[in-house]
Amino acid sequence: MARLIANLHALMESGSEAVAAYEVAIERIGNFRHRHKLSEFFADHQRHIHRVSGWVTRLGAQPDKGLSRRLITRARVLLSYVIGGDRGILDALRMNEALLSERYNKAMSEDAISPDLRKLLRQCLEDIQRHRAWLAVELHRDDRKAA
Repeated sequence: MARLIANLHALMESGSEAVAAYEVAIERIGNFRHRHKLSEFFADHQRHIHRVSGWVTRLGAQPDKGLSRRLITRARVLLSYVIGGDRGILDALRMNEALLSERYNKAMSEDAISPDLRKLLRQCLEDIQRHRAWLAVELHRDDRKAA
């Protein structure tokens, strides 16, 4: 059970990092269509954190606020913007989503997980896969424009 809670805390921390990354991205990205889509993804991650936090509490632990690395994440996305503009931001978000995907898969591999929690994590992972797919398409579209 302790390992499951640790994995859920890791999900919450990664989710907080994603929220921080999306905050910067939404502030900086120039493409309005991208900004709108990133706002949707931002809301997804906030919802994921809230729902996972509820499960941590239900399992008898205190939710970790995951604020320790948010400043580092914001700085990394800002740097990506400075170096690569909108494309740099999308690429940084793509990497964050890949990490989150790994963390969700790891949490779902736990034996002590209930069917209801597994269902929640699967739903969150489906959102992340949708984010990743959209980011991949947009980055590919960007590559085709540059060629």
